Amino acid sequence: MAEKLKTYKKKLVLPQYSTVSNEPYTVLLVVTDNVNEYVEKSFPNLSDTKQGACHVYRNYESHIILPFDASISTVVHECWHCVYRIMKTIGAELENEVVAYTLGWITEQATDFLYSTPEYKKLAVEQLKKLNSKKPLTKRKTKRKV
Repeated sequence: MAEKLKTYKKKLVLPQYSTVSNEPYTVLLVVTDNVNEYVEKSFPNLSDTKQGACHVYRNYESHIILPFDASISTVVHECWHCVYRIMKTIGAELENEVVAYTLGWITEQATDFLYSTPEYKKLAVEQLKKLNSKKPLTKRKTKRKV
């Protein structure tokens, strides 16, 4: 029997960015133990489903799909795709301050959500144990010529 996909979801509503139907733009944050399986089940018509993380746009909604061990650079990368799609959808220019603010806010929401999952916390503890188990750095003895 196949293991059940572990997935957490959080919906962000951005009322300041209205779609053509005057509905607020929404972002669905998804953190899962298997990005490819989640994408294949949720978006069966998507051509390239072999992803470590991804952004999918459907019906005026962005889906940011991350693994439990996503790095900050991966989170920002996928959030950038989301911000780009928001700006294109609402017909806005890619103006520095608006993009920077939106990217910062969505990235903060995504990282806070990712870091709140029990699986991420477990990975973080394991990493700390590995770091703490390494021998401490000692001063190297060097021969000085006098």
